[in-house]
Amino acid sequence: MSKNAVAYTVNGSNDIQLASVSLASLIKHYHRSEPLDVLIMADHLSHFDSQLLQTLPRCYQRDQIKISLWTQPPLMNQITNYQKQMMIRTDLWRLFLPAIFSKYDRILYLDNDTLIYDDVSRVFDFCSPFDVVAAVPDFYYYILANQPDAEVLPKFDSMAQYINSGMLLFNVPEFNQFCPATKLISEINQRQYHYPAQTILNRVAAGKITYLDLAYNYQKDDSWLRWATANNSEAANEIKAARGHVKIRHFIEYQSNSLPWQHLAVYDQWENDFWQQAAEVHQHYYQESQRLKLERR
Repeated sequence: MSKNAVAYTVNGSNDIQLASVSLASLIKHYHRSEPLDVLIMADHLSHFDSQLLQTLPRCYQRDQIKISLWTQPPLMNQITNYQKQMMIRTDLWRLFLPAIFSKYDRILYLDNDTLIYDDVSRVFDFCSPFDVVAAVPDFYYYILANQPDAEVLPKFDSMAQYINSGMLLFNVPEFNQFCPATKLISEINQRQYHYPAQTILNRVAAGKITYLDLAYNYQKDDSWLRWATANNSEAANEIKAARGHVKIRHFIEYQSNSLPWQHLAVYDQWENDFWQQAAEVHQHYYQESQRLKLERR
């Protein structure tokens, strides 16, 4: 039987708040009896937060899910381009998940700002055995498919093939063979990129990508969708179709303060779901803090 895992990368207090909400929604929707490992690669995470994070499966009676915490991979010391930009370096960790956790067959990476609506166990079979990663096109470039990005092309015939890196299903053995850590580090150190992790992944994985239903990384809100319709109605209609069966909602900013935690109003069901899940998580953390008698020193 194949061995699978889910992974997050966390940098500091804001990330851990979002990751907790995403992880709780994932745990809540996991209904298989098979064990599932969740790997949290974290930087600047307190001991108490680590303790509390590992109690989440108990909140939903999912003892088959085990959460483990990991620190910065030593491989990152070989990266010279982004040594002083910790946020970017943390983002780059996702690219090395297959190299670090090579014992797994599939690793599902999720950004912290995601909300899960389906059992993730269904996702692990989606990647073609001949591809290195399965992912969803980046919605912005999906709309502006014929406007090339010099950082990525000529790797792709169309920018509609450019994937978003907020949800990635790694085919671990194939990825390690086709995109070994040495190749990734060389690509990273060659030049600066606007979106390093995402752009580098697109460059090294081009031609070996399984494209998933847009519902598995639904990235924008309805105000953005109106803009998309005005610019490319055909592609926008595909996104609208996915809107009716979202499996993973990925909160990507469109306008200033457009993310749920950046404003007070609750504009749609996804934002409502986010706050309901956040409230549930923090109630659990409060109860666990009391049980463990955690005190700030």
